[in-house]
Amino acid sequence: GGSGYATIKELTKASGVWSLASARSALADGSWANVTKTAVSADTLMVAGGGGGGGPTSYDVGFGGGGAGGLIYQSGSLALTTGCNTITIGGAGAVRTIGDDTTINFLTAKGGGKGAGCSPLDGGSGGGGNRATGAAGNAIQPAEPGYSSFYGFGNNGGPGNNPGTVAAGGGGGSGGAGASSNPSNDGGNGGAGKDMAPSFPGTPLPNSGSFAGGGGGGARCGGSGPNPGCGQAGGGNGGDPSTAGGTATANTGSGGGGGGFCPPDAGAGGSGFAAIKVPNAPGCMAVSPGSNAIVTCGTTKTAKFLVTGVLTL
Repeated sequence: GGSGYATIKELTKASGVWSLASARSALADGSWANVTKTAVSADTLMVAGGGGGGGPTSYDVGFGGGGAGGLIYQSGSLALTTGCNTITIGGAGAVRTIGDDTTINFLTAKGGGKGAGCSPLDGGSGGGGNRATGAAGNAIQPAEPGYSSFYGFGNNGGPGNNPGTVAAGGGGGSGGAGASSNPSNDGGNGGAGKDMAPSFPGTPLPNSGSFAGGGGGGARCGGSGPNPGCGQAGGGNGGDPSTAGGTATANTGSGGGGGGFCPPDAGAGGSGFAAIKVPNAPGCMAVSPGSNAIVTCGTTKTAKFLVTGVLTL
């Protein structure tokens, strides 16, 4: 069916009450609730921490790949405080654990769902389903309030196709859903990520700008037999009886690979990331701590956050 829609029309207001237009203007110019804001023309990328792959909690085979962290890309105006702005970068989900959120003011990118061990978990993108239960996790980024969903991306994990296989589904990615395991007992590939490099020309980005892909689903066999799924955009590959699920690349927000057998275990997700590109940036623009950085190209400055820190304007 078609997506829903809502609109608000202001007819009258009581004396002394802010109109909707006045409230919106006050938020932008800093006069609302005594909070000083600067309306910054900025392109903003946010990626939450990826979910960890599903791993054995009892003797079983085939565990789901971790879901990618939610990805937000907003081109245009971003309301920031004059002075210090806290930028929170989501941590990577450990094995069988969801990723952490990345936040900038009112924008929230949701942490990726864990891959299914006993059960999958919903997240920015959903975790892949395991061999035993089949069900995959759902994406919650598209259901976030306000601009977090309007500019956000996330997709469901792939199911485990129980009872026909002994392999698991891949985690969902920002660019597509995770694949299901197939009747040949291959684990499902993770969902596609997104290439953000064209939006930040001249700025080096983690993983060459490819973010938020799903982790591969684990499988019982490997080598010449049925194979585990592949992770996408830096996501971990699924595991098999001799190889653990892969750990996702740091600062990609991608999901960890699902475990294949008991043991070895699954892989962790990738930590989050944020970039804020400001044309005609103020000379005082700065970031902290030192692991974060600013890339300057002419009058444009791009703040890159690998860890939680502060953007000063």
